[in-house]
Parts: sequence; structure tokens; C-alpha cells
Amino acid sequence: MLTGVNLFLIMAKILLINSNRFKHPWPVIPFGLCYIASSLESNGNHTVSFLDLCFSSDCEKDIQKEIRNFQPDVIGISIRNIDDTGGYQVHFLLEDVKNDVVDYCKREFQGPIVIGGASVGISGREMLEYFDLEYAIQGDGEAVMPEFINRIENRLPLEGLNGLIIRRENRIVQDNGPLRVQDLDSLPFPRPSRYLDLEQYRRFGSSLQIQTKRGCAFKCSYCTYNRIEGKQYRLRSPKLVADEIEILVKETGINRIEFTDSIFNVPLFHAKEVLKELSRKNLELRLHTMGLSPSAIDEELLDLMKHTGFNEADIGAESTCNIILESLGKNFQKNDIIKTANLLRNKKIPATWFMMLGAPLETKKTVLESLNTIEKLFQNGIWFLYLRGFVCTMELPLRMR
Repeated sequence: MLTGVNLFLIMAKILLINSNRFKHPWPVIPFGLCYIASSLESNGNHTVSFLDLCFSSDCEKDIQKEIRNFQPDVIGISIRNIDDTGGYQVHFLLEDVKNDVVDYCKREFQGPIVIGGASVGISGREMLEYFDLEYAIQGDGEAVMPEFINRIENRLPLEGLNGLIIRRENRIVQDNGPLRVQDLDSLPFPRPSRYLDLEQYRRFGSSLQIQTKRGCAFKCSYCTYNRIEGKQYRLRSPKLVADEIEILVKETGINRIEFTDSIFNVPLFHAKEVLKELSRKNLELRLHTMGLSPSAIDEELLDLMKHTGFNEADIGAESTCNIILESLGKNFQKNDIIKTANLLRNKKIPATWFMMLGAPLETKKTVLESLNTIEKLFQNGIWFLYLRGFVCTMELPLRMR
């Protein structure tokens, strides 16, 4: 076992740990970590062990057993969430990760521990301080993690490695900035069935998570997507996306698919091409995506969505007041929201609308404008309204007649 990063390894043994145990609204299959595992196995002579703690009833026992049996040289811990994003009584999930995962790993293992995941892309420096660890990866870990292991194997300096944050002697000594893989089609497919017991995820109705792209060119004031994935779109081949879905459905037996792009329908042409490729597969799918933008919705997109397996739509409107939309950095206006609502009603597609209250410049007048517009728009249909944001988070079923 490694006692430092300057020892030569003949074959690296890497233990990857999924620390996410948050199950609302359902347990999330750790696809990001599966991508890392696939990249490690395809980029070197590495042995990978995968410890999924999502359903663990005794993390200490499971971590101790895995470390003692596998004897890893490096441990990678994936950290998905900072908190539960509740509007009140917020649950600080990093405390659970520290107490139930990181501290046990540090007690049992003296070698390099590196953290990564979506939350690390937001607050990697702070999380190293909080966990009292040395290494964090931000950006696309599929490229950073293999090079991190390679440098350890070959006794090369870790300084200067893109995507790596280094903390030594209680201070951050390097923050090399996130690494972005430009050619996403070069990444190997994840193989969750190879690394995970999916049976419990099936019982909860968990979705397979698919990205058709990474990055976000929008500048919404409250969002962290472009901090995590970059400010420019990196598009995947629509055919490869459809192929990946087909392979995963056959391998896992799960046909519920969630597109986890920041915004699925932007660029609009790309979303349409993905759905066209998917329609050629003739798969029976249940499709969902968290957030369509009213800036890029037309009849062709909605027809393709219905044909491929979408039975509902989620719309990230946030407000129906132009003053508030501008203050949030949105690239659409009230008229785009009205157009979207009419298209959805004409196509008979149920929708969940996401709205915010308490944004910068929000007043009683702007709140009433949004709520009154919603009441007028959502007549003659059944809609679900999700209020979130700077003041509160609550769910309201609205039945407008």
C-alpha cells in the first residue's frame, strides 16, 4: 500500500467510493463514477474496485472490509451534493460524507485520497479544508483521474496537473482550474452493471442518466452548471447518445431515462437530432429531463419528444415578469413562456413549471404579475407548479379549469 505519492507502482489498485446516500426523490445511480471507472480501466493497467454506499446500513464496516480486502493504492471518493437544497431546515450533506465516509477512510487508509464529483466542481478548495484532505479533482474526472494515477505510478510531480487542486500543510498550494474534455465522443461508455448491484435502484424506479452534451452558455445568476461543466457547449454525437441508451437499456433492464444536460433543448438542432436518432431504435422508453428552456421550443421538438417516450415536460421559466427574467440573466421573455404554454396545451403534454420567488428586484407587484399570468395561462389543463429559489421552496399542484 502507498504511504506517499513518490512510490513506484507496478499496477495501481484504485478504490472508487460512491458517498451519495441521499435518496430524494429517488436514489441516483452513480453514473459519473462509472465513467471514471471505465476510463481508468481503458487508460492503463489498473485494477478498479467500486464501493457503492448508497444503501449501506453500516458505512464503517463496509469501508473497513473493502480497504482491508482490496488493499488499494489510491482511493477516489465521489461527492454529489453539498446540501438538500431545501428552503428551510437545510440538511448539510457534506457533514454526513465527512462522518460516514471520509473519516473512516482516513482512519483505515494512509495513502492518497482524492475527491471529485459535481459538488467538488463548485467548492473544491473549501471541501479540502473541511475534510482535511490533500487532493480534489474538478472538471472532467475521466481525463484527470487516469493522469493523476499515471503520475503517482511514475513518480512524477502532481503540480501543474489540469483539474487538480492540491492542499498541503493546511493550505491550498495549487488550484489548476477545471479540465474540460473537448471530444466527449472519445470517452468510454459507462458500464453500471459491471460495477453496481442495480436491483435496489430498480426497486426505487431510479433512472439511467444520459448527457447529450456538457457545458452551458447561459448566464443565469443562480446556477452553477457552467462553473461545473464550462461556459461553452461540448456536443456529443447524437448517434452515440442513442447507441449508449440502447446498450444501457439492454444491459440494465431499466428503460427510464433522464437527460441530465443543464438544458436539454439548447441548442435546439442538437436536441432534435438526438431524438431522431433515438426514434430509429424503436425502444420503449420513459424519458424525462429536468428543465426545458422556453427560448427553444417548437412543434417539431414536442412531436419528437412524444414519439420517443416523453409523457411530460419540465419547464424552467422561473418568472413571467420581464424585469425579473432579466435580473436572473434569462435569455427569454414573457412572450416565450406564453408561446410555450400554448404549444404544450395544444399538444396535450402535461408540464411541471419551475418558478422562483424572491429574486433580485422582486417586489409584491412582480410576484403578483407572475402568479396572475400563471393563472391565466394554465386554464383548461392540469399543471404542476414548483416554487423555488431565494425565499422558499414548495410544491403546489394547480388544477385550472
